[in-house]
Amino acid sequence: MGNFSLCCVDDAATDRVKIPSVEAKLVNRCRNIVAKNLIWDEESQSLIWIDIEGRKIWILDSYEKDEKIPYSITLQEKPGCFAMLKKDKRLVMALERRLVYVDRETGQLETIVPFDSSISLPTDRPNDGRCDRAGKFLVLGLNQLTPGNMKDSTQEYTGLYCIGDRKSGITSILPTPVLVLDGLCFNNAGNVMYFCNVTNREILAFDYDSTTGTVSGQRQFYCMKESDVGFPSGATVDSEDCLWSAQCGGGRVVRHSQKGEITFVVELPVENPTAVAFGGKNLDQLFIITSIIEKNKDKGYAPNPGSLFVASIPGVKGVSEPKYEGSFQIADSEKSACTIS
Repeated sequence: MGNFSLCCVDDAATDRVKIPSVEAKLVNRCRNIVAKNLIWDEESQSLIWIDIEGRKIWILDSYEKDEKIPYSITLQEKPGCFAMLKKDKRLVMALERRLVYVDRETGQLETIVPFDSSISLPTDRPNDGRCDRAGKFLVLGLNQLTPGNMKDSTQEYTGLYCIGDRKSGITSILPTPVLVLDGLCFNNAGNVMYFCNVTNREILAFDYDSTTGTVSGQRQFYCMKESDVGFPSGATVDSEDCLWSAQCGGGRVVRHSQKGEITFVVELPVENPTAVAFGGKNLDQLFIITSIIEKNKDKGYAPNPGSLFVASIPGVKGVSEPKYEGSFQIADSEKSACTIS
């Protein structure tokens, strides 16, 4: 088990004016409240994401077709994150209080295991996650306490969990003394893991062993300046091992070099990008999902909040999304149907 520490330093990034940029284009007005976990499925050429507060799974089938209208599966509880299965077209999904399989064609849910107190704290819920390069499903947490209710800065409020298989089960591999973790991703070799400490507005890097699922060597990869707006949110890594991070509240997605420096910016006409993914036939389109979150008292709503956007960045491509290779034997499965619209 690794040790998690708090740290933040000033960012010495280049002036934003000198950084090359493009503007993202609108794909669909889907009005997500809090959208997360955007993933491209190469096999079906489809985009999949969730709206946590809207309690929906969104699927945009066959992106290359002219009519880009996603459909949604409405859930009875908040989704936190998901991964695609390697063996079939179902999703494995961490809901607020249980792990389930989801049939994305019929909307049927099958409970794998509930989250008990040994796995998840009473105020903790899954917030973001993805598979590592070896096919393990990792889940970040979000503690729903407010900062004013944090009694001890050293207490473990949430953490990083590994969804293994029927043999290894679900384990906590990195407890943390912060409230919100987000933006989980891995380098192409699979031996460096990134995620952000939203409270400190920083992205952290770790050494990661995909065989054992152990984490070590915490270091700060990037920290937003005091003058910057927003905080880092969902992230992904491209084929050159550069990290793309949505800056929620800042209305942009930034590309970080392997040293953490900002080298490219995608500007958005809305304030709250919350997840990113490379997709398209050649993995050369950067998709960006945004969130409404809440109304800004001064500016009001920007046009098209909570929508899906896309940007083309010359010479940049993504990498394939790993799929979950584990399996669970469900002794007392609980099946339920959800509404598809």
